[in-house]
Amino acid sequence: MKKLFASLAASVLVIATSALPAAAQTPTSESLPQAPFGAQGTKLRKHLESLQEGATRAYESYGDAMLSHIDELSLSNEQIGQIKRIHQGNQQEIKELGKRLRESQRSLYKLYLNPANDEDAIRAAASDHVATFDTLVDTALRARAEINAVLTPEQFKRLQALMDER
Repeated sequence: MKKLFASLAASVLVIATSALPAAAQTPTSESLPQAPFGAQGTKLRKHLESLQEGATRAYESYGDAMLSHIDELSLSNEQIGQIKRIHQGNQQEIKELGKRLRESQRSLYKLYLNPANDEDAIRAAASDHVATFDTLVDTALRARAEINAVLTPEQFKRLQALMDER
């Protein structure tokens, strides 16, 4: 049970902190909590919808971070182009994995809340969720390594110093 709770807690943390590009999308009415308290619930729902309108990503990707330091790192036009291509090439895969991760988390949570579901089904769904998360991490780390390979050793040291200052 501790492993299940830890897995669910990690999922919530990952979803909350890595909002992925989908966070930039306006939520659908199905994604917001249902209004359980009549007029008060309707007001809350409208408030949540207004907060999400025009929302920006709640995070900065590694490629975004790199490109925000073009001048400090003295990146050449060729390096900028390489970083942009790597970043764009991985964004679609990361976006799809993020969507799968959110779907698997919702599915797992629904299974968990239904007392008719046995522990094995819940653990299987949790394993699927963890596998999706692992794939997401692997993809992000691969993209990070590819971007780092574009930098000279001096630029990489400067980037480390810039990130330490944050």
